[in-house]
Amino acid sequence: MVVIQDHPVLKGHFPGSPVVPGAFIVRAIHDALEMATGARLRMIELSQVKFLHPLLPSENPEAILKISILNPGETTFRISASLQHGETIFTRFKGTFEPC
Repeated sequence: MVVIQDHPVLKGHFPGSPVVPGAFIVRAIHDALEMATGARLRMIELSQVKFLHPLLPSENPEAILKISILNPGETTFRISASLQHGETIFTRFKGTFEPC
């Protein structure tokens, strides 16, 4: 789960009516993948990122991050991820990471 309501990044991104920046979402995916794998990783390919709906912390203070590793057992991690709350999908992501 990604908790965003009081994150400091929101203070500078449309103050008074914040929207979660896309770069923050991509970084949350990166950080969650590092936690799941226990390895320091760097992104080597971003094949798809779609921001389907704005993520407004005032309406959705929490969102669920789902990550699927598409090539388990290999040295790189090709992943598919989504960030959503209920039926609303905010972001879809596909990329490749490798240990650094």
